[in-house]
Amino acid sequence: MAGFLTAWLVGWGAGESSALWVLWRALHGGEGPQALVMAVVVWTSLWTLGGVLAAAMLLRCLGAEDRLERQGEHQLVVRRWIPPDPPGHRD
Repeated sequence: MAGFLTAWLVGWGAGESSALWVLWRALHGGEGPQALVMAVVVWTSLWTLGGVLAAAMLLRCLGAEDRLERQGEHQLVVRRWIPPDPPGHRD
């Protein structure tokens, strides 16, 4: 999963930079119809949200663990960030 998310985030970065370049040129050069500028703004906003969520999931894949715990009749998913080992720690 982490490999897929890393590859996806590389593509996301290319799409994000392309959209920001188009937006920059449209806003500062006066190029393009208003509808195109608004479409790029909406697309870039959603694309940015997707990238932030994918980056958060990547961090979760690399630095957290999920455990199922049972408390009475209920099962809970417990998420815990794995702290880095302290200096001088040996297995």
